[in-house]
Amino acid sequence: MDGIVLKWASYLRTVKRYSPHTMTAYNQDLRQFFTFLQKYKGGAVTLHMLKELTLKELRSWLSDRLAMGFSPRSTARALSTCRSFFKFLSRAYQYDFSVISLLESPRIKQTLPRPLSVAQAKSLLSEIDGYASEPWVGLRDCALFTLLYATGMRISEALSLKGEEAAAQDHIAVCGKGGKTRIVPLIPVVHEAISAYVQACPYPITASTFLFLGVKGKVLSATVAQLALRRYRQSVGLPASVTPHALRHTCATHLMQESSDLRGIQELLGHASLSSTQIYTHIDQRQLLQTFTKAHPRSRSD
Repeated sequence: MDGIVLKWASYLRTVKRYSPHTMTAYNQDLRQFFTFLQKYKGGAVTLHMLKELTLKELRSWLSDRLAMGFSPRSTARALSTCRSFFKFLSRAYQYDFSVISLLESPRIKQTLPRPLSVAQAKSLLSEIDGYASEPWVGLRDCALFTLLYATGMRISEALSLKGEEAAAQDHIAVCGKGGKTRIVPLIPVVHEAISAYVQACPYPITASTFLFLGVKGKVLSATVAQLALRRYRQSVGLPASVTPHALRHTCATHLMQESSDLRGIQELLGHASLSSTQIYTHIDQRQLLQTFTKAHPRSRSD
């Protein structure tokens, strides 16, 4: 099956244009599925074995994942992986693998993002530089987190930017998931923060180098950026939910509160589906309900 799996992976990478992180997750999911089948069926996984799978056997796989402690969200992704693989086999080998479509995905409890308040976001961007080991590193962190909050970028998108973006005045092109490019507007405060960082950086930042650099002059890693934010939040007593990705949620939530322009926010964030953006309407409604409950005279006991 190794050759078939490689062809499937090539299809996902070149046709579907999945990211390396997604590819790694899908590969792990499929390998776990194959490991279960080898133990359950007592032999190597073959096309014929997959073709003869029953709904009962597939349900046994889900039960096995539950017993192993996999979360419903992880299992839902694994099921999506297997559906993708079986769909590929159906097209490539003209076999009927429709049995997997009868398998219900586990229910996932919907959790809402936990954005920062406006005050917390302002405090973060005005104080984060004071928690860095060197002044230029503080300016870098300030520029990075200002960019994330102002544009709603993913941390991976921001760290992949090249130095040529430092000269951008009002917008930049961002390469997001699936290799899709979108135009993201820049407000003056972002341009000012990036300019201050570039001028202070001891390493040359050119059009061909990465914009955000680490202390050794190489591209800044997401782990280092997360550690910088962790030091800050622990020092000021913010919850663990304050992460670089939370700034993306914060940007979307604050824009929703001010404009309620779902379509515009979808384009800014690079969501493929509007349903992904609609989660921020639920956050806004929740906050509205909390405000109403505190303010309405009949909600208070006399």
